[in-house]
Amino acid sequence: MVAEWLEQQLSCIDDRDFGERFARHLRLSGHAAADFNHRLVTFEGRRLLGGIRFYAMRGDCPFVEVIAHEFDDLYALRRCVSAEWAGFAPLSARLLVPPAWRGMPDAQVDMTIYAARYADMPASDGRVSLRSFDTPEAAIAMIDERFEALRATDPHLARRVLPADGDDLRAWHAGGTLRAVHGARGQRVGLLAIVPDRIAWIEGDVVQEEIIDVAFSGQGYAASAQRAWSQHSAVDGRRLLLGTIDQRNIASRVTAQRAGRLPVLDYVFLPLQAAFSQSR
Repeated sequence: MVAEWLEQQLSCIDDRDFGERFARHLRLSGHAAADFNHRLVTFEGRRLLGGIRFYAMRGDCPFVEVIAHEFDDLYALRRCVSAEWAGFAPLSARLLVPPAWRGMPDAQVDMTIYAARYADMPASDGRVSLRSFDTPEAAIAMIDERFEALRATDPHLARRVLPADGDDLRAWHAGGTLRAVHGARGQRVGLLAIVPDRIAWIEGDVVQEEIIDVAFSGQGYAASAQRAWSQHSAVDGRRLLLGTIDQRNIASRVTAQRAGRLPVLDYVFLPLQAAFSQSR
């Protein structure tokens, strides 16, 4: 699976459509579509595969996704990234590493992949039921209301965690992977969207959206919903339920672990501003 994923990443070096998608969305002057493609570069005798990215797809927040590399010296890696993508002035490089990784003293966790085999998750506690929405518009309205509340209470997290796109929600509703979460008394307390997909090379059922209404937050409904999903949707107990969770999203991290999902990989930022002034 890793080899197949890596081949796909390498194919983005010459994939015209890949670069054009970034160029059309960001509309950054002075950059051709090909500038957004992945690059395989050699620096000080070591190879690195990476590509320019933008946090929350904001043109003023560039970073470089380091997909694979041969560097032992991570200061040299940062010099490589800074030099190769200098035209974008990236703020950091991002790597995917094991949770216990301590590669640099100034590394900062961006988000974590949490995963579990269905067979290893606790049984449903019976506190919730998962039902279909009458229309996807009801789900969209629920998400809009929840994110409006988040922007008021934690604006920094709200800038980092983006709501699901309306078109995606409509597609998930049509495909039967969008569910309303109802409490024991029948009240609708939230929603859950879990879609077959993959994160990096890890395939499984990915938590794409999870919302609990403000009035019902802090009562464990999200973990109960994931456990209910695992009980009713798992055809193969070896299949994974997984998803990425922002470092600042403490509630979702607690939810994942209560549902039986554990941290398996971290996306970690390495700042680049000191890349040329430090060495080992």
